[in-house]
Amino acid sequence: MPEHHLLIVEDEPVSAQFMREALSGLAVCQVCPSMAAALAATATRPFCAAIVDCQLADGAALSRLPQLLAQLGDTAALWMTSAEWHEDKQRAYLAAGATACWRKPISARELRAQVSSWLKNDRMAPSLWNDQTAMKRLGADLKQVEALRRMMQNELPTQLARIRTARDCGDTACIREELHRLRAACGFCGADALAASIARWSSDPQPASLDAVLSAAQSLLQIDQPAKQ
Repeated sequence: MPEHHLLIVEDEPVSAQFMREALSGLAVCQVCPSMAAALAATATRPFCAAIVDCQLADGAALSRLPQLLAQLGDTAALWMTSAEWHEDKQRAYLAAGATACWRKPISARELRAQVSSWLKNDRMAPSLWNDQTAMKRLGADLKQVEALRRMMQNELPTQLARIRTARDCGDTACIREELHRLRAACGFCGADALAASIARWSSDPQPASLDAVLSAAQSLLQIDQPAKQ
């Protein structure tokens, strides 16, 4: 069974520890006490999902939700608050991309059930190949999508070689240009995990996040077509 890493963004130590213990055995939890720490964490490793307190001390959670979701990629995000979820507030969070909005306190059983449902439905991790995303973007059938994926796989070794050369030369502009083209291909082919890793590098172009891009791209070269039906 693959190891899932889950991000908990909570500045109240007791609540954070409760969630970590409640989810023991389901996922490896990393706790961040602020949105700034969470954004930094998502630049260094992929997370299968996030549970975020809406009332963090370092800024309005809703205003920073799009940035966090962009770095997380296509993953589940549960937002929690001890205040009332008024209809307008809940609608705003869901419209911005939140998966669910819950009120604290929540029981350990409820929390485990929610996370378990994401796992069983494969909702937590970005897909290597997402058929639905690709077919919707192209307005095409799966056979056409698979043909584009083969083209992408054929081009990847050359693209990765150029990126590695640019990295070794310290040419960030060249890396950005290559990743821009690669991210466009991800959208057409439904390469969600690679697109998410590129988004993380774009928001924080550090060596570790570039290594994650290269690793995600390499994973696409190690799978056959079609990835899933």
